[in-house]
Amino acid sequence: MTKKIAAICLCMLMLCAQGVGLADALLTGTSDAQILSAVFPGRTFTPDDEDFCYSDEEARYYVREARQFGNSVLIVIERLGKAHVVGWQNFVFAVCSLETGTLIGKPLDFGGDEADYLVTYQDGKVSVLYVSSTSGQGWENGYGSKWTWDGAAWQQVWPSAAYGTEAYSTYWENQKGEIDHGEQRGSVEMYTRVITNRDTGFIGPEFTWEFSHNEYPGYPPL
Repeated sequence: MTKKIAAICLCMLMLCAQGVGLADALLTGTSDAQILSAVFPGRTFTPDDEDFCYSDEEARYYVREARQFGNSVLIVIERLGKAHVVGWQNFVFAVCSLETGTLIGKPLDFGGDEADYLVTYQDGKVSVLYVSSTSGQGWENGYGSKWTWDGAAWQQVWPSAAYGTEAYSTYWENQKGEIDHGEQRGSVEMYTRVITNRDTGFIGPEFTWEFSHNEYPGYPPL
């Protein structure tokens, strides 16, 4: 199902839940603002016609995907922060029910300054592979994880260290990943930090990233 059709289905259900008749819902269509309101209840978004997106006081928001799987819709939102503390670029992955038009479980909401993702669908299942990096004062840190939807919540399948724990931070210390969208689609190219100069006179040492190995989280992808 295309993004447009799935989004219209979602909007129909949202409008019906609000007491709008089915015929009216069919004629009304949908908008990114309605999708954003479903993912971020209580938030107010202003259209930004120049950038074809919606904004609030923190960021600009783009609905990148809205796709049905089973009786649910996966919504992918790109968020471009207006300040570094928000993150320059990150993504939110939310699942809404086609029956109620409301969120199921807690969305995946990753911070970062530069990010990439891969969503895969197979046999009614969906998985999200995500990598990102943050930078500041000449230093860069990488992060990443893979998740599958179990019908009620997202379950982490990679890495083995749980997201948000000290072990997760240790895993990604001096590493970063890049998603392969080509021949080995769904694998992650891993790079290791190599210090090139410790005596820079600045806050941190100079470094470069060198290819280390490939990770295959749940490979081949769902």
